Amino acid sequence: MASWSYIYQGVIVPGSILVPIITAKINARYSNRALKSLFVYILFAGVINVIASVLAFNGINNMPVLHLYTILELVLVLRFFSIVITGKKAVWSIYGIKWLFPVFCIINFICFESVFMFNSYTRAFEAIIIIIFCMIYFKEVLDSSPNVFRSYSVTLAVVGFLIYFSGSFFHFTFSNYISYLVKYELKMIIWNIHATLVLIMYSLFTLAFIYAKADR
Repeated sequence: MASWSYIYQGVIVPGSILVPIITAKINARYSNRALKSLFVYILFAGVINVIASVLAFNGINNMPVLHLYTILELVLVLRFFSIVITGKKAVWSIYGIKWLFPVFCIINFICFESVFMFNSYTRAFEAIIIIIFCMIYFKEVLDSSPNVFRSYSVTLAVVGFLIYFSGSFFHFTFSNYISYLVKYELKMIIWNIHATLVLIMYSLFTLAFIYAKADR
């Protein structure tokens, strides 16, 4: 199981990010502003995956990369939501969070979780923020008039975010406890579940880019 888990977590799932990237490039002329923002996020995640994998392969602690990734990931995801959400209060809160969250992350690695360990507090808090904005988006969809157009591709992308971050919340929260207290076999199962959530998110992003043409 261990060897398969390493291949699944370290090769198959990280490599699957190429599918939405390639799909986005093929359908680039159909992408709206939100999907272009999503593409930047996916491209960024792909670059970070490569850097983290190279560091891990060479026996170098890649946790500092994850700390930086967490900050920039939320900024890019909130950029996406600032485009797809129309409520003024929600949009203004996005701008505030973009400034406050990096400060929270810096305080966290200085005072609580070393830059060389998993940043469970900031990852969990990031997940809560993204889940909230997913809910805001869906509330706007439900409250909007039937005559108001809502992008199907954007909705697929939001579903992808919601599934991944809601499914990973407890994993983020208790990751450091899992690393030290849980048996190896159970740890692999938990990480395989997390990898599957990533794969589902990438699959929904791929569908979002495929359906971009239908939105036009």
